[in-house]
Amino acid sequence: MSHLEPAIADLVRRFNALPRPTRIASGRGDNKWVVDLRLVPLPPPGNLLLFVSPFSRYQHCEGPIPVDTRPLNPQRLQERADDVAILMLKAFVSGMGAPEMTPTAPWEWATVDEALRGPLQISLKRLGVRSELCVVKVATPAEKKIADEEFMNLMQTLLSIMRQTVSI
Repeated sequence: MSHLEPAIADLVRRFNALPRPTRIASGRGDNKWVVDLRLVPLPPPGNLLLFVSPFSRYQHCEGPIPVDTRPLNPQRLQERADDVAILMLKAFVSGMGAPEMTPTAPWEWATVDEALRGPLQISLKRLGVRSELCVVKVATPAEKKIADEEFMNLMQTLLSIMRQTVSI
């Protein structure tokens, strides 16, 4: 990624320019986000990058990322991290896709997937993300539990929408 495509370079520039408050917009919780790549077993199957604010439980998804059934070796893990890093930047630059949200960068982020943490930090650094946001922590057990609960809520919503669509 030493020579970035213009669109990716612009995304990184816009991300790096975002304000980075320590607290979420309400001021009542830390501006920390947990990210996790989740398989959505609905047709067509794919991976979504789930973002959850542990304090507010606000969630957002980016993707899909195609399912790769090949064995996960270090090169493929790094390629996956490259894709995830770009989606992470896109989510924050877009204000999590919510027009009412002012785009901000996270104060801190963590991943549920410990194996993805190191490659993700490498990807962010290669992209040119500001150094303090090239640090990705591992989510705590409580944060992992919240991410699991919010993913289950998302899946229930998707299944409900599918059922309504089929019955129409």
